[in-house]
Amino acid sequence: MSQLTKEAGGLAAFISRGDDFERQARAFRRKLMRPAVSNLQMNATGVELYDTEPRERPNLFHGSPVRIFGRYRGGGSAAVTVSGDVRGKAFSMTQQLAFPRNDAGNSEIERMWAWHRVQRLLQQDNSSLRDEIVRLGELYSIVTPHTSFLVLENNAEYQRWQIDRRNALQIDRDRARQKELDDQLAKLRAQAFVSNAPQQQKYKSTPTKPKQKFKPHTGATPEPSTIILTLMGAG
Repeated sequence: MSQLTKEAGGLAAFISRGDDFERQARAFRRKLMRPAVSNLQMNATGVELYDTEPRERPNLFHGSPVRIFGRYRGGGSAAVTVSGDVRGKAFSMTQQLAFPRNDAGNSEIERMWAWHRVQRLLQQDNSSLRDEIVRLGELYSIVTPHTSFLVLENNAEYQRWQIDRRNALQIDRDRARQKELDDQLAKLRAQAFVSNAPQQQKYKSTPTKPKQKFKPHTGATPEPSTIILTLMGAG
């Protein structure tokens, strides 16, 4: 059904027993009642985009994002233009975006790109594409009908059995990125703990009458806790 929907340029919704059927139906209706952008295209001025996935762009419906994964050459500021047709009329929108020349901090985006590329190559059912599928599968640790994985205890075992670890660099980058994220989360937890800690009350005396007891200061209340959300997008 998903493949038929993709080829026809339509919509598909998969609902389990635990989903809210009425809410899903309302969201589906909102998409159908608004015009969709067809013949979707994306171009960039300032960098060279290539190997974008999916190759065939789906229609852009209301409330349904279209995610395009790809690679680029160059770097710096570039103008990205998204164009298409809305009810027979031309649609175009340009946004200035920053493309870093080197960014090793988002290795998970690389794997997402590789996974989408592998899925498209598998659907073509062409034996000439097998080498590319195997290369991507081994490099990005993606399970395919043509690749399998062997996990050994340490690097010495791989050398002992003369097994070439083509994904070693990718794994090291993933681990470094995971450690960086863990450190950021630990810092946020520490900040949240300090922000939510009970504040010590301050007392002052008012010597207007003899034997008068101290009264607590009832000034401004502590500020509410701050929640920080980090959003990551793929270009």
